[in-house]
Amino acid sequence: MNRYTRLIAASQHCAITCEGSLLHAVSLGDAETTRRLRECVDVCLLCSKALARQSPFSLEIGCMCARVCDWCAERCALFSNSHLHVCTSACLDCVREWQELANSREEITL
Repeated sequence: MNRYTRLIAASQHCAITCEGSLLHAVSLGDAETTRRLRECVDVCLLCSKALARQSPFSLEIGCMCARVCDWCAERCALFSNSHLHVCTSACLDCVREWQELANSREEITL
């Protein structure tokens, strides 16, 4: 799997995982966690779509995606709820993929 495909997969996995965690955050009555999860879902979906269509803004959107994922993971890590810890892991995996790209200085290509 090339880096491009891994970035799409990580972004999609994070979006799906955070979407699944929303119900648990809502049941806890935690508005801040819910807000962060929703933000993360939206940005990860935008990122995977931009990558899939080879948008000239993919790198910028990806950088924003990594920041939002890190912000979401920070919040979800505060809870012992296993659903929110799964979200933390998915968010950090997405951040790691983007950091690896940034560190490699390679272009996003198919």
